[in-house]
Amino acid sequence: MNDHVKPAPPAPGVYRNMPEDHYHARELGAWGSSTIKTICKQTLAHAYAKHVDPEREEKENANLDMGHAYHTLVLEPENFKERFIIEPDMADTEGAIDGVNNLKAHCKALELKVGGTKIELARRLRDEGGMDPNRIWPLVMEAFYVTAGKRTILNAKQGKALLGMGKAIRDHKPATEILAGGESEVSFFWEDKETGLLLKCRADRYRPKVLAADLKSTISAAQWKFQRLAIDFQYHVQSAMYLDGIRHAADDDLGDNFWFIAQEKENPWAVSACYCEPELLEHGYNEYRRGVRLLANALDKNEWPAYDPEPWGLAMPGWLKRKAEFAAERGLDINSIDVEEFTAEEITL
Repeated sequence: MNDHVKPAPPAPGVYRNMPEDHYHARELGAWGSSTIKTICKQTLAHAYAKHVDPEREEKENANLDMGHAYHTLVLEPENFKERFIIEPDMADTEGAIDGVNNLKAHCKALELKVGGTKIELARRLRDEGGMDPNRIWPLVMEAFYVTAGKRTILNAKQGKALLGMGKAIRDHKPATEILAGGESEVSFFWEDKETGLLLKCRADRYRPKVLAADLKSTISAAQWKFQRLAIDFQYHVQSAMYLDGIRHAADDDLGDNFWFIAQEKENPWAVSACYCEPELLEHGYNEYRRGVRLLANALDKNEWPAYDPEPWGLAMPGWLKRKAEFAAERGLDINSIDVEEFTAEEITL
């Protein structure tokens, strides 16, 4: 997208093939679930700081590249090699050499000049020492960067993780069935009738009249753990907002068929698939509507309050009370109890 051309706010509707940077452009004046979730979980002040403040700085995050690569590999595998390239792993090349001291040692052994920069030493070993350039790592990487061009570079560790995650998704029958067919990265814009705000959402996968789905990388895809993570990250609010947005923008009522495909970030990259049951979805809808109303009021009055200024007392939380009782009943030191083990056992009681 040309940085000098401000994108105009889109008319309500469904947009396919909308560039991601266009969708996220501030100038669109459209509000997505990230803003609404921040309001619901935190405060209007947090929402302003993260999503509204014109002076806010966009954080550069290396995880964003990994996230984009993951989505592309799973949802648009045909575009992966066009957009990304994975660095070669030196450990996969037998006898590969790197590092100035190591290169100098090889030059000395071949009775070559040992002065110069790292790349000069590497070229000397190739040109005067007759060494296989595929073993000289500075030359391997030099050629790699030329080949990479403008593609996003992922390191070898990221590449191996991505390939593992892709295979795990393909081997998970429910996930493959959810992702079968349909379109990827579909954007929806609609005018909220109650507040007049322009709202938006972007589905990772959309199958008209069938379902929409979102990929979520996570520390745990276990049912009991991901359920808690999903509530903490406000996925029920996202689900309700997306289903409402698709209903308005595409005139497509998907019922409760908004699916999350949760995948762990580490080997074995385990996968699970879930959706919000009616009671949780209704709660998510109520929260989504509360967030939209608060946002509209804040924009109208330009007031972005944080927490209640009144002092408050720290109460004994229910989970800590149960943990203390759990420890007392078993004669254990409360501090020796692993939180996850306690939580998992508590759930099964």
